[in-house]
Amino acid sequence: MQRIAKFEKVSFEQFKKDWQGEHPQDAEEVIREIYDGIRLPKRATAGSAGYDFFAPAAFTLKPGQMTKILTGIRARIDDGWVLKLYPRSGLGFKFRLQLNNTVGIIDSDYFYSDNEGHIFIKMTNDTREGKTVERKARTVKIFDIQIETMDLPEVTMTVSCSKGTYIRTLCQDIGEKLSCGACMESLLRTKVSEFCVQDALRLSEIEERVQKAAGQTPSEQWNAEMFDFIYAVDSVFLQYKKAVICKEWNKLLYNGNRMKKDMFVSYQKDWEQQKVRIYDEEGRFIGIYRYDKRQENYKPVKIFLEQ
Repeated sequence: MQRIAKFEKVSFEQFKKDWQGEHPQDAEEVIREIYDGIRLPKRATAGSAGYDFFAPAAFTLKPGQMTKILTGIRARIDDGWVLKLYPRSGLGFKFRLQLNNTVGIIDSDYFYSDNEGHIFIKMTNDTREGKTVERKARTVKIFDIQIETMDLPEVTMTVSCSKGTYIRTLCQDIGEKLSCGACMESLLRTKVSEFCVQDALRLSEIEERVQKAAGQTPSEQWNAEMFDFIYAVDSVFLQYKKAVICKEWNKLLYNGNRMKKDMFVSYQKDWEQQKVRIYDEEGRFIGIYRYDKRQENYKPVKIFLEQ
């Protein structure tokens, strides 16, 4: 199959600007939570005619009402091609929900526009009934909740949770259980994977280090630990186990091919249950792979090797 386009998320800065234009009442913490939950378009099945877009937040459309959906998505499209947006057949057939422009047209050069090619979708409820579009529920894990301060009606808490957890929704759920209602006022993300907020630097601090290092040699810069805030790419994925491919398969590995079980220096059965970090025998990080049960090999999820 020829790949002629790729979906990406717009930057948080662009999404925040566009979101605040439509929802000025939402704080930055709320927008960040919505942004982090954006899902890239995907095919529902192998035989699907196109890719499904997902609403970044739930919304309700009253009869005759229109909404502008900020998808948070941009599309890098090869020259000579176009992306067309259609409503799913069931939305029109069952609910008479339709796109305002009937068919949305995304030109290949829209990717380079001032708004980063942010794709918007306008939809109208052309019925006499209200329609609600909800975010699909997902399974998350709450490892711990610590109450830090309580000065009712305000409560400050620290939550340790899995990815995909919406703290705003968690607050609402707690309020429902207590029969009093609750909402999130502010949110501070203190840790993501191995990265903690106490290790973070402001942009001004980074600029100060760069300016200070301008007159030094590279060896002096590194010895002075001026750039100790720069991490190797694979340090982001330490939650995945490490696997090494035999050097005789380097050509296939570097070209992004699938890897068979007998290509590994050593193999562990439990790798098949999660993603793995794959390296060559020289220790170079190649990328993240996932086991394909049907083909019984490892498919690249994301390649990071720079040739």
